[in-house]
Amino acid sequence: MAILKRFPHDLTVLNELRPVLIELSDLATCSILFQKAFEHYQALYPRGYSVDTDNSVQTPGGGFGLMEILVLADLYNTVGEYDRAIVSIRRGCRWLQGRAEQKYWDLCDDDREYDLMADGREGEVQPGMFPLDVNARHRLAVARIKTGETEEGKVRLLSCF
Repeated sequence: MAILKRFPHDLTVLNELRPVLIELSDLATCSILFQKAFEHYQALYPRGYSVDTDNSVQTPGGGFGLMEILVLADLYNTVGEYDRAIVSIRRGCRWLQGRAEQKYWDLCDDDREYDLMADGREGEVQPGMFPLDVNARHRLAVARIKTGETEEGKVRLLSCF
């Protein structure tokens, strides 16, 4: 943990520390560390990627990619902070897709921005039909079901297949 004082958002350190914190059942600390890293990388790379100047290769999230977002969602789901899991998946995947400025999706109580097809919700904003990794869909479904939003959870779960 002392190394984090010097390199607070270093993903190598966080990924080495994560299994230790999980083994110690200190999931709250682990989720805080990953959340702070997430916020740091979002601020550092607002477009959702960094570019290696030597070979012009894009790195999703500047290194804080989909796997780290899934870890964060898993941590939140495990400690019962389902709303935070939902927010981390929705905003994190949107950010990695270069759509961080589309904050209006946060006004929707459901996950229609990731609907695969129109589902007949009359008089409302149409689904965005943006791609969402099956692993992120699964975690989103779990969080929705745990919050009591079973219908929305089913929509996410059925779109996994």
